[in-house]
Amino acid sequence: MVELVSAVARKVRERALAAADAHRIADTFKTHVDGGHYRVVKLDHEDYEDARRRIGRFNSALRTLDALHIAVAVREKLSIVTADNALASAAQKSGIEVFFIEADATT
Repeated sequence: MVELVSAVARKVRERALAAADAHRIADTFKTHVDGGHYRVVKLDHEDYEDARRRIGRFNSALRTLDALHIAVAVREKLSIVTADNALASAAQKSGIEVFFIEADATT
């Protein structure tokens, strides 16, 4: 949920998205989460350790939240849906099924 709001906030800062639209997107996403359309998985200590190890290999551009997403996906045997090339690549290298969404060039 944090990652989605962060991405939307970046679009607002870049003036690619109006604040009113950003609020609508974030509110709709929260409604979907609250309605059970997505499964929210709690992080545990091992997820942080796994993420730290992944970043600590110093062989990728993996960021904190991306490393946590991968750690949880591995633990829970989940797929990842992303428009982020670096996350997709790192997830695939970890054996995670990735559904890549092409980003709209106009946004």
